[in-house]
Amino acid sequence: MDYISKVHKIPMVVDATVASKDELIKSHLKLVTSIVNKRYRDHYLFDDLIQVGNMALIKAADAYDPTSGYAFATYAIPRIKMDVMNHIID
Repeated sequence: MDYISKVHKIPMVVDATVASKDELIKSHLKLVTSIVNKRYRDHYLFDDLIQVGNMALIKAADAYDPTSGYAFATYAIPRIKMDVMNHIID
């Protein structure tokens, strides 16, 4: 079974205030694959971009404040896009 099909079987965490950081990251891995698949599929090696996106997801989970009132995905998407784009530019 490939990475994408494994990731898409993990349920999404809705309430970030209750979830641990590991659960938050694991449940949003498909967000990274979705972003990379839609926008950056033809630029670089797919695996490299997934890895960069996953690292950005981890950084976003570290910096996220659940009391801010924003959903985690709303907070993480710009960070993931920015890190992936910076990787392509470098």
